[in-house]
Amino acid sequence: MLTLAGLEAEYRVSRTVIREAVRVLESKSMVESKRRVGVTVTSMSRWSALDSTLISWRLDSLPDPSSWWR
Repeated sequence: MLTLAGLEAEYRVSRTVIREAVRVLESKSMVESKRRVGVTVTSMSRWSALDSTLISWRLDSLPDPSSWWR
């Protein structure tokens, strides 16, 4: 279970930044935020697989293909 305060401390950013990031992830059904509970990551089956931003994030997280041939 994640909390806004915990994320704020871990990433050393303001509560406003954390809230905005959580809002974006909620809009993509990637997390759920509940008062007095915290933030939970939802099952990948609930994520919008065709969302262009999500596709971009997933591709950006892959290793650089040029490093495969070294």
